[in-house]
Amino acid sequence: MKLHTHTIFTETDTGSVTLFPFACVHRDNEGHSSSHWREFLREVQETPNAYAIGMGDYHDFLRTHARDWVKAYPHDRNSFKTMEDWRHKETAKFAEELAPLGTRLLGLHIGNHHYEYTTGENDTQELCRLLGVPYLDHTCLTRLMFRRKKHNDAYCILSMLSLHGEGVGGGSSAGGDINAMINKGSGFDADIVLMAHNHQKNAAETTQLYLTRTGKLDLKERNRIYVRCGCFVKGYVSGCTTYAEKNLLKPTAIGYTKIEVKFHKLHNEIRSHTFRVTV
Repeated sequence: MKLHTHTIFTETDTGSVTLFPFACVHRDNEGHSSSHWREFLREVQETPNAYAIGMGDYHDFLRTHARDWVKAYPHDRNSFKTMEDWRHKETAKFAEELAPLGTRLLGLHIGNHHYEYTTGENDTQELCRLLGVPYLDHTCLTRLMFRRKKHNDAYCILSMLSLHGEGVGGGSSAGGDINAMINKGSGFDADIVLMAHNHQKNAAETTQLYLTRTGKLDLKERNRIYVRCGCFVKGYVSGCTTYAEKNLLKPTAIGYTKIEVKFHKLHNEIRSHTFRVTV
């Protein structure tokens, strides 16, 4: 598991920060929606205090079983070099699309669609290297520290569990998907749980009660959110036979999700935060 920490600086401690998890771009798939992808890039750049996190599957090439078959045949070095030159070019092209996000990009997860070079590096690691952002691997726990500019102390600290999400299950229905996210995420002390993979958009919020550990004995509430992050690829395309069509999968929930974290300060200086998720 990857452990990561990131400090987000804001002008005040009563504003908001918006997180944009994005996943399953499948840039080289015939069903890729360039219009939704361009809209996502535009909104992240134009939204104040916005940050994006990549959840994997940026290209179709290459599924898990196909990667295993490719690695099982090590003899044709010339063909491997040609294929890897092509993957380097495609990765560099995609890095150019993400580059305008700059420091708004928190990092990138690997998905189940990726290519592994003979050097041992995968194309998601290469993408992170080109962009200068953290490689978040398969699963990551991130500590998000929110701090006012020119102040030393964070006014809010949130923990985030993020992963691509293959193997989590529950994708056959919205209720099953939400239950799977809550069940799988319940073992982690995280305020935000992000998953992708099944090309759906779902969200849920749960509330936990706890007692104050110091000072006056009081009952407090802690909210947790679970988000399945959508995709940028159509499951069914006129004129071609897609993977979704062959397996009679549900149409995809194309697009992206947004998580607005709103910070509040009460009259007695007690700080709190609320979540608003848009799917």
